[in-house]
Amino acid sequence: MNKFLKLSLIAGLLMTSVLPAKPSYAKAPAKDIIIQVNGQEIVSDTAPFIENNRTMVPIRFISEALGYEVDWDQREQKAIIQVDKKGSLILYNNLRTYYINGERALSDVSPRLVNRRTYVPLRLVAESFGLEVSDSYPSNMCIVIDLDSPAEENPPIYLDKGPEESSSPQVTFPPVEEGKTAIMGEPQATAQQMANFLLSKNPNPKINCSAYELASHYLEEGRKEGIRGDLAFAQAIKETGYFRYGGDVVPEQNNYAGIGTTGGGVAGAYFESPQMGVRAQIQHLKAYASTEGLSQDQIDPRYHLVSKGCAPSLEDLNGKWAVPGHGYGESILTIFNSIMAY
Repeated sequence: MNKFLKLSLIAGLLMTSVLPAKPSYAKAPAKDIIIQVNGQEIVSDTAPFIENNRTMVPIRFISEALGYEVDWDQREQKAIIQVDKKGSLILYNNLRTYYINGERALSDVSPRLVNRRTYVPLRLVAESFGLEVSDSYPSNMCIVIDLDSPAEENPPIYLDKGPEESSSPQVTFPPVEEGKTAIMGEPQATAQQMANFLLSKNPNPKINCSAYELASHYLEEGRKEGIRGDLAFAQAIKETGYFRYGGDVVPEQNNYAGIGTTGGGVAGAYFESPQMGVRAQIQHLKAYASTEGLSQDQIDPRYHLVSKGCAPSLEDLNGKWAVPGHGYGESILTIFNSIMAY
């Protein structure tokens, strides 16, 4: 590929105003965004768009335009970009976590599926491999990538480094009795497995996002606190009846674990989004499983009511999370095993 290759992304100012601040997800028509490589216009079959001030482009389209190799793993919903002598970049649909040359890092915008295409932040793909990205957004909506110039020092936020480089501190997993299932640890199920299993049992779950997005939230939020998001997802399935509800909690609460629900018509806590509902559940589980503090700001309204570290395993939740709760933890494990077998 030409050493002096430049890629220009120019949005024609055909609209009378700049993209509105709300909603943050705004998709521009194909005719408003032009992509040029070496002065030649190249056109994708699906249009780029702006999200949270980031230019989102189809991953295969932009990768191949820059001479990168890209593969797609359908099972894990991840894209793998390979660049000769520069390493690899792994991105997951609907997850801000990504891997650059094996190091886990955090993006401010997650890839997402739109019109059957996976879109990614253009700047992330370019700068991950040392390319300089300059822009003057939003005055003329122009982004230029120059392969002849190295990127400025702007390292990604690594999640597995020291506190100064990571948004999540190192987590210590407490000991668990032999034969019991630890609540803390690395997940075993993928987001795709979790979502597919849920949809096989309930094709129309009452949730305010897609099944895959919800499963991704569980894995992402779980990793931040050291909690197994796949087990938390299985718990949510139990608590909501495969997200059919029918008790005191309603879908609009985004309360997937009955937090604050005490019976007798008491609905319990409300959370502003599915992700916040997942975060509250993860924090509540951590209160039971660990004596360590939270990695993020507390949003679980009942976190302070739990005796910290009293239930490091699913089986230990019996009679504590649920009362009387006979077999409560074991029933969650049964659901999890069904997810893994699906």
